[in-house]
Amino acid sequence: MKALLIPVFIMAMLAMLGIAGAQITYTSNAITTPIDYPQNAVYTISNIAGGILPYTFNVYVTNSNSLFSHTLIGSNTFSPGTTNAIIITINSVSTASVNVIAYNGVQSSTNVLFSNTIPTGSNTIYGAWTFNAFFADSTGASANTIASSNTLTINPALAVSVSPASNTLDANQALSLATTVSGGTPSFSIGYTPSNSLCGSLSSTSNTLSADGSNTIIFTANSLLTSSCTTTFTASVTDHASTQVTQTATSSLTVNPTPTANSLTPSNTVLDSGQSVTYNVILNGGTLPITANLVLVSNSIPLTINGANAVPGSTYNTIVLGSGSAEPNTITFNSLILGTSNAIGGSAVFTVNAVDSANTPVTFNSLSSTITVDPAPSITLTATPSNSIPYGKSFTVNAVISGGTGHFAVYWFLNSNSITPTVISANTETSNTMQLPAAGNYAYTVEANDIGTSSVYTLTPATNTVVVSSNSTLTASETGNPGTSYFEQPVSITFTGTPTINNQSAWSLYVNGVLFGKTASTITWSESMKNPGTYSFTFNNPGNSNYASNTLTTTLNIVYPPSGVTGPATTVTTTIPTTTVTTTIPPTPIVGSSGTVNKTISSSAPVTLNFSNELAIFSISTTSSAPAPISTFVANATKIAPPAPSNFTLINALNISIKTSVNVTANVTIAYPCSDSASSIAPFIYKNGTWSAITPFFVNPATCTVSFAVPSDPLVGIFAKTVPVTTTVPTTTVAPTTTIPTTVPVTPVTPHYNGLEIAIVVIVIIVIILVTAYYYATKGKRSHR
Repeated sequence: MKALLIPVFIMAMLAMLGIAGAQITYTSNAITTPIDYPQNAVYTISNIAGGILPYTFNVYVTNSNSLFSHTLIGSNTFSPGTTNAIIITINSVSTASVNVIAYNGVQSSTNVLFSNTIPTGSNTIYGAWTFNAFFADSTGASANTIASSNTLTINPALAVSVSPASNTLDANQALSLATTVSGGTPSFSIGYTPSNSLCGSLSSTSNTLSADGSNTIIFTANSLLTSSCTTTFTASVTDHASTQVTQTATSSLTVNPTPTANSLTPSNTVLDSGQSVTYNVILNGGTLPITANLVLVSNSIPLTINGANAVPGSTYNTIVLGSGSAEPNTITFNSLILGTSNAIGGSAVFTVNAVDSANTPVTFNSLSSTITVDPAPSITLTATPSNSIPYGKSFTVNAVISGGTGHFAVYWFLNSNSITPTVISANTETSNTMQLPAAGNYAYTVEANDIGTSSVYTLTPATNTVVVSSNSTLTASETGNPGTSYFEQPVSITFTGTPTINNQSAWSLYVNGVLFGKTASTITWSESMKNPGTYSFTFNNPGNSNYASNTLTTTLNIVYPPSGVTGPATTVTTTIPTTTVTTTIPPTPIVGSSGTVNKTISSSAPVTLNFSNELAIFSISTTSSAPAPISTFVANATKIAPPAPSNFTLINALNISIKTSVNVTANVTIAYPCSDSASSIAPFIYKNGTWSAITPFFVNPATCTVSFAVPSDPLVGIFAKTVPVTTTVPTTTVAPTTTIPTTVPVTPVTPHYNGLEIAIVVIVIIVIILVTAYYYATKGKRSHR
């Protein structure tokens, strides 16, 4: 036992003697500084040696915010472990506290020497932290101590933002993008990138900041964009903490094509006062919504727009093109009614001013559009010689259209019945000469359309009344009456009466009380031989509501010639008039030149065409409200028409072609000779190789016309019946009746033979003679025997 205690004691003494004379040594590693919140730092003291174990370990802290000044935050005794090190971790628990933990060699819960959380209250953890570590061995605090000091700087967390965070701009616009940096550890490196380089370009791709603050670069939108483009602008910031921190911020950008206002189109480029105009414009590009204003730029004459005086620079309609609209965006402004009292008209200029909704709004204009505004046209009517005429006299209606644009389609109506239309220019007189079918009062109306405007302007109709009085001027005369004529001498007497319109009232000639014949104006009575006696002639017209009656009477005496006077021939052949007359009316060809007329038709503007060469008037209408072009071709086909139907004679044939893009209804009125009976007239259409009757149709005997509907491409014909018509002589007489004996001489009939008949008779006679001679010769021979 004593032997064992002696070595131990010696060893302890030696140890004490050896340590007492040695200093504590260590290696202090530099702390990781600076750091950004919430980064952590490690403070390591290693290679601890010397002195007498165990060691006493104290840590003091001083804060640059003057919260702490050499304040003890942890203490403990320890003997170095196998790693022979003290590890101190400084953790940023929050922006208001720091946690300090000391480990003996290894960071584990079993090796914790102390742990202490240091609150900073309303102050922050940011700033410099100085940690002082003191070691003392077991011989006492003053016997053998050593200190280690290290400073850690904690900066606020790095924060980055970009302003504006989002933006919408139009092509070729520039936008300033500010990148703001706060916290972190200066200096800062900044990188800029767009996600879609097609949207635009940046003035720089990188920059630096020496301290917290902002840096601005310029984004310029692509000027060639034709469709919308989106890009994300990213600013990436890296600071200079011991362990560098990188933060990013973005800005969302939308770039739209440059806004345009194109094709400002008016519905009417030329209009008359009181008509309306509607404008369309196409808006493309820009940032929706877009507000578009229709603005009056100027007017060369005083104007009213929608009833109020026009003021240049004023907006007359506003339309907002909303978000989500798809291009092309055509917008239609409300119609404007333009009026003027100016006598010669003038012009008005409109444009569209628009502004889009980009963050820097873009204002843009359309090209200007000019329209012509003419004064409202009116119709003035006069009649020549006057509005009061006797029946049978012609008069002329004169129409003058003043104002408007022209040309004008003029339509004439007599008692609501259409007559010949015409086309005239502005301030030009057009006339229509006519005779009226009966005495009475007639209203003639003139309507017109201004077809020179973009949209046909319908004029207010003008109406006058003409008074037709009865005509009392029927006259009759006779020529060629010798008064007395000799028997066997030819006599010819001509009676002439005033003609009446369309033979309304015919003249009748009675000879000795018997109707000789009727005529429209002239009739001749002639005889080469009449029995002696007195012949009385009555030539009269009974008149009607339009004419007063008139009668002419005269006589002719036929006597035997005195002795020595001879007539021409003693044999007289007298032709007795028959009471039944068969009349065949030959066809009356109407030869006219071909023609094509091009018009515009709509439900508000029917077309009336007069092909005067063909004596035909076409009335064409449609239910379509939209104007459409119509081309009408008419050619006379009388000479080349197929043969007429049985019992009919062709009067006139027309080849018709109507071409248009809308459905139309066409009616034609064609004239026929007034000498034809109205009851004999009938229209036919040629189809499937034959003439087929057209039904229904209407014959107007007063105007000698027939009317009916036609398809778009027909060959039509007007025919007259050729069936014999029996005319019965009226028995009513207005003069005494004298029976005239008539002697009809008998002429002997002489037979006639042809050459063949004579030859046959001669041959028969010769044969009979030969047979007879032979008979007698044979008989003589027998008698001699």
